[in-house]
Amino acid sequence: MQTYSAAETLIASTNILSSAAIAGATASLSAFAVPAVLNTGASTDVMLRQWFSIFHRGKIIPVAAVATGLSHAAVSYGRWAQGRQWRGFALGGALTAALIPFTIALVMPTNRVLAEAEAHGRSDKSRMSDDKVRQLIRSWRDRNAIRCILPLAGAAFALWNLIV
Repeated sequence: MQTYSAAETLIASTNILSSAAIAGATASLSAFAVPAVLNTGASTDVMLRQWFSIFHRGKIIPVAAVATGLSHAAVSYGRWAQGRQWRGFALGGALTAALIPFTIALVMPTNRVLAEAEAHGRSDKSRMSDDKVRQLIRSWRDRNAIRCILPLAGAAFALWNLIV
């Protein structure tokens, strides 16, 4: 088992907890918030407004992922510079920050369609059917659920590096 200073242990532990919290916050949107939207029996306009509210509240998650990823990288660099085990921290940071490209590639296209539908719903132009909105929200839920695996894996690799 490696030895760490109190500061290293505190920072690494905070990073691990942050990655896990990001995973939990992301998962909670898919597990709790989106099902609440889908199960209310609300109109398309109401579903879109509710989803949009969830979307805006969730914007903090990528910011937290970048900050946590950078902090993991700092710990990793410090360990590397000391000639000590660093790869788990680096992988933890990379996986946590990988939430961003995953979001851009696989979640943002759905975000754009839903945001456009929400804007059109307010102006009463080209309304989207309830079924289509539900399908898009389900797609968003599923992709978001997959996305939470990245920071969770990041937490696991960093924890492994800390305890092994």
